[in-house]
Amino acid sequence: MAKFKSFRHAVILVGNKWITYALLIVIVLGTVSCHSDYLTIDYKTHPGAVWNKDSTYVAFVASTLAYRSAIGISRFPDGGTPKYLVGKMGLYIYDLSSGKLSQIASFDDLAKCLGSTPTLWHFDIAMADTAIFYHARPVTSWEYYAEHSTSIDTVVLFDLRDKYNKSIMYTFDDIVSTDAIVDYKHQPKLGLTLLNKMLKTVPLAEWGLNVKEIYPKSDSEYIEETIYLFNNSATTRRAVVEQIIANKGPMEIERILQKMEDYKNSLSGVEKKEYEIYSKETYEQIKSLL
Repeated sequence: MAKFKSFRHAVILVGNKWITYALLIVIVLGTVSCHSDYLTIDYKTHPGAVWNKDSTYVAFVASTLAYRSAIGISRFPDGGTPKYLVGKMGLYIYDLSSGKLSQIASFDDLAKCLGSTPTLWHFDIAMADTAIFYHARPVTSWEYYAEHSTSIDTVVLFDLRDKYNKSIMYTFDDIVSTDAIVDYKHQPKLGLTLLNKMLKTVPLAEWGLNVKEIYPKSDSEYIEETIYLFNNSATTRRAVVEQIIANKGPMEIERILQKMEDYKNSLSGVEKKEYEIYSKETYEQIKSLL
């Protein structure tokens, strides 16, 4: 049995013991549950989109991502690092007549090296009758990253520089490097505002953003977090409507809409108003399925 020099000494020892236990509990909770159970998905288009000569197709670069946000003590002191499940980048073609989106080239090697944020990259694209040409470079320079980054493999970096400094030609059958001189400067450009407006109705599955493949959960879990706004990602909620609720029968869809009405009526004051505002888009998306 432990002997204490005094009552004060005993209190200090016991107090320190409970502080130690408390710290251990905080550390365990922080490591076990450090990321949200709700998935966030999104896509970002990059500047530099171009039309073909008939304005029937548009070629552009976009990044797709999916992650679970940091929560609890893992958010401090800088907001925490999300758990990324998808981080891709590629060259896409959008067919205006059919509304179909197709990825024709992957830039995942660039994304893995430096990231897929649109502000990091400059892409040049040119469309010809039977081919698409493109090349890529960092907005800064390859040499800058070689000199200033300690986390990047310079061998990989300069291999990418050599690969993308030349124009690359996509011919609908093959992708090859070319020494051809390409006039990127005088291509018919398309601004991001119009591009994003055109892409707004493209199903998220066509972007490769299928929620159950990225982060498997039951239909009921995804539907619940969507209709009650537990997941604050509007894009993820849209994906749930397109990929899960759209596959339900009319009676089930009616029940889901009624659950949203019942939940709204169970609220009052500011909470009810906020739910009405933030659930409106999701409600209308579900209602349009009938």
